[in-house]
Amino acid sequence: MDEKRRAARWRKRRIIYNNDGDDALEARTGVEHDHDVAEALMTRKTGELTDDFLNARSTPLAGSQVDSNWYCSCMAGLTFSHNTKLGGFVGKGIPQELVDKYGRDSLQVQVDFSHENGMEAFWSLRMNDVHDSFPMGSRRWTYGLAPFKRDHPEYMMGRPEDWEKYPDSPRHVWSALDFSFSEVRDHIFSLIEEVAQNYDVDGIGMELFKYFPYFRETLDCLPVELQHMDLMTDLMRRIRKMADEVGEARGRPLLLAVHTPSSVEDARFVGLDLEKWLEEDLIDMLIPGLNESAMTYSFAEIVDVGHKYDVPVYPCIHWSFWQHWSYLELGADKHRTYTSWIKSLYGGHPKDRGKPSYILEINSWQGAGAVWRGAAMNLFNDGADGIYIFNPALWQESEAKHKTWQQIGDPATMTNKSRIYGVDRFEAESNLEGSRSLSNPHDGEARIEIEEGESANLHFNVGEDLKQANVSELRFGIHFWNLNSNDEIVVNLNGQLIDHLMPESHTRVSSEEQWLESELTSSQVKKGNNEVEILLKSRSESLEKTIVLDAVQLHVSP
Repeated sequence: MDEKRRAARWRKRRIIYNNDGDDALEARTGVEHDHDVAEALMTRKTGELTDDFLNARSTPLAGSQVDSNWYCSCMAGLTFSHNTKLGGFVGKGIPQELVDKYGRDSLQVQVDFSHENGMEAFWSLRMNDVHDSFPMGSRRWTYGLAPFKRDHPEYMMGRPEDWEKYPDSPRHVWSALDFSFSEVRDHIFSLIEEVAQNYDVDGIGMELFKYFPYFRETLDCLPVELQHMDLMTDLMRRIRKMADEVGEARGRPLLLAVHTPSSVEDARFVGLDLEKWLEEDLIDMLIPGLNESAMTYSFAEIVDVGHKYDVPVYPCIHWSFWQHWSYLELGADKHRTYTSWIKSLYGGHPKDRGKPSYILEINSWQGAGAVWRGAAMNLFNDGADGIYIFNPALWQESEAKHKTWQQIGDPATMTNKSRIYGVDRFEAESNLEGSRSLSNPHDGEARIEIEEGESANLHFNVGEDLKQANVSELRFGIHFWNLNSNDEIVVNLNGQLIDHLMPESHTRVSSEEQWLESELTSSQVKKGNNEVEILLKSRSESLEKTIVLDAVQLHVSP
């Protein structure tokens, strides 16, 4: 590896911002910006389409801690908003108008904006996107199959009828491509090569985790065969060789980054021989994780793996990871479960138009900024070189409120701000050999039942030494359903009894849900892993409903 490539590999990246490309959507006539957010994202205001396009998501990044701006031009499957000649260009709406009016497509506008504002510019490719599995008309971005899939249905792992036939199986998203076909790997390579040769991007970010069936074994929840991992490694070698040739020709390296499961074992399970890629110097940046909770999962091990091979590591934080906590504050008084609350909101389905936007609702939670800061502190404590933000559904209004991109890229800019740590959800079992990394965070309810005489043993991370921090208050809280004043709950934190757990002062009296809270001292909290034991010592015999636990929080106030 030459010194230019190594220097580019290790440049400062406090925050990597992966924009999923919804800003290329055309706003429907009559949609208000404070309602159907994603569909109203690109609104016409200034008279210049390029300005409106950038104002939708990108303008707030200028001057922030976002040092690397990644643009995903996938609009569904292999349909793109950049003017590809080899893939499926959407060919209408905002993407087409940018080309017609300015001679610059969505990707070029983003690259120019990034470089003008001192940010690195990456193209992000979802290597096996399956948004085109959704039936036509069911989502705002159903464009049908891209030409490659339409012309070669034999390369896909399923058929349209699988959508209804397998609702709870990996087979549900039937349009995934089977990478055992050389033609599929050739096509993916050609898409990457086309961008590398025609856009002044600093790197290519390969999203290998958002949708990860690459081989048919995964459809049956089985590990892939060794030959399949070798096929993916050969593809990565081919991409690396091409990237080096492009870098040599232009006199500036073209970096390669991969977003993968958070462990070497889970990556291999779906066909990605991550450690071999590192050993052979095929990648320049590693982005691990997507489904894990940054509150309870430690990325320290995978960070050490990357650093062993001189590769920076940027663990992923998925937008709305705090969604259950926002529900407890915003919707628990009317909805018994998070699932029923989220169904009362609008999330992009045409049949739900007229409901409040779930994006705006979740962002409106007053604790959202503190949760971002707590999660980021945890990742930096694990040794992360920066933070990778995936699908960041924050617009100018919410960013002005929480100032997320101004703060979470550096522990120094978070220490004088509130932080929240805790247990945000209870780990769902994966449908792939029980792996937490491969499980879906939205599966099931984020709650556990506690019977009399039983205890729940939990843990959460705190990414700082609170004994040395500027802290005015530490407030510890546990959230229950069906708790009665006569029930006896015993709580230990790191082996110490938590005294004086009292009902939250502003509890809704008519609701079945309840917070118990207590103030702590900094000596009761550890940097790193904190163990919580919650014992239901006795239960009122007259009550039939089981006590349910669904959140543990530690509020840190400066």
